[in-house]
Amino acid sequence: MTLLASWSETLLATIGREALLATLFFLAVIPLARLVRGRVPVLVHSLWALVLLRLVLPVGWAAPWSARSLLAPLLSWVPAWGRLILGVEVADPVGEAVAAVFQPEAVMEPTASGASPSAVWLLFLAVTWLAGVAISHGIWWRRRRRYVRLLQASQSVTEAGLLSTLDRWRRRLGVRRSVRLVCAEAAVTPFTLGVLRPVIFLPAALLARGDSALLEAVVAHELAHVRRLDALWLALQHEVCSLYFFHPVAWIASSRLIETRERLCDRLVLAAGTLSPRAYGRSLLAVVSLSARPENSAVAAFVTHSKHSTQRAKRRLAMRLTDLLHPTVTSRPRVSLSRAAALLLALFLLPMAGGVHADDDGQSVVATPAIPANLFTVALLSAAPSTGSLVHPLPSRGRVTSPFGERKNPLSGKLGFHRGVDFKAATGATVVAAGDGVVEAATTRYQSDTSWGTIVIVDHGNGIKTFYSHLDSLSVTAGQRVRAGDTIGGAGSTGKVTGPHLHFEVWQEGTPVDPFDYIAGGC
Repeated sequence: MTLLASWSETLLATIGREALLATLFFLAVIPLARLVRGRVPVLVHSLWALVLLRLVLPVGWAAPWSARSLLAPLLSWVPAWGRLILGVEVADPVGEAVAAVFQPEAVMEPTASGASPSAVWLLFLAVTWLAGVAISHGIWWRRRRRYVRLLQASQSVTEAGLLSTLDRWRRRLGVRRSVRLVCAEAAVTPFTLGVLRPVIFLPAALLARGDSALLEAVVAHELAHVRRLDALWLALQHEVCSLYFFHPVAWIASSRLIETRERLCDRLVLAAGTLSPRAYGRSLLAVVSLSARPENSAVAAFVTHSKHSTQRAKRRLAMRLTDLLHPTVTSRPRVSLSRAAALLLALFLLPMAGGVHADDDGQSVVATPAIPANLFTVALLSAAPSTGSLVHPLPSRGRVTSPFGERKNPLSGKLGFHRGVDFKAATGATVVAAGDGVVEAATTRYQSDTSWGTIVIVDHGNGIKTFYSHLDSLSVTAGQRVRAGDTIGGAGSTGKVTGPHLHFEVWQEGTPVDPFDYIAGGC
């Protein structure tokens, strides 16, 4: 029971924090998307895709140049519980009291019946989430299967003129894969399935019209989807939406992606210069009129789990028709420039974990995420260290040169928060594990940054980790099980430091706490 409850707690904490970070990113994207909506659809599409990407990125991704780091000083007004959720260091008594409420020891304490109500509640929430994901996937595959069966019951198109149109547009759009054309009696709009061997479906009623201009516009539009690998991106998009079926941000971003994807395909076709926007728009209206339910497009059905209203379908259609009148609609989209802009925005806005602070020697370092890196390590370890149960990491017990908490930075002279304790130590002095655990990291380059020097992180279970930096040597490797007092390395002056010492931290659920409270006998 404890094992499952610990796993559930970590899983739900990770999902919850991902959802919160995505919400913050979503709020930043909305004004940007509105600003460039009618001018640069490629950038708008990239922005909404980044919202979904934020939901699957590591919660601990942070960077000293991110918007989160630059806005960190403004977070001082956020209440302690809010800073705890956001992963901001809590250095006030109220915040520490709130953090204590979230300690696994309090949540997982068993009752006389053998399991705590909190543990049962966590298991219930985890099972509910898994059930929601399974149902979401089931709906998706059931709908997809319906369209697959429709293709299987269809007949290949053999009309020479239409096949010639297909080949001509394949060359124009640079599609090298073989593409099949099939048709059948069905009240749906044209759609495309498949990535490696795409198949374009055309309703028989469309072919019966015998309008070559209309058929050319339809085939060109579907080939634009093939060219952009939209079937693949739709599948990935669905996976993210299934994992976060409960989060409105995921569905809003998916809806916006549907809209911009269609507009990008329209522009890609018109950029070829052989179809006029007006004629293309008439073809679009003709295709929609073929379906008894205009909103039931294959793309929308694959991405969303609810039927789109007629009003929403009309709004999307009006948006596409309006876009066709834009002066730049026939020019080739500036994909490279737009994606470069989206990449810069992503690097600035996506790294939202923690904040930037000064370490023991003044360099800028990103705060550690508040979610355990390994979902199962916590549950597999037997017990977590409690207050006063850790051994001193430096058997020689070097003098404390910088304690935990507020202090004046020795290099900049500015006040800052020191999240660990510095012990004076000779180069090579033995450094030991402060408690039983598993080595999570043992590296000379922590978070792609050499300023920490050689570091070791030990996961002691139930949210407790210890951090040792500026080591001169390593005696352990990642994944190794250690006992309290085992040698893990030697003290040193690697990284950006002013002299040999050991920088030691204790993390409770990713939030730095005072090591003096955890080391038996104090520091």
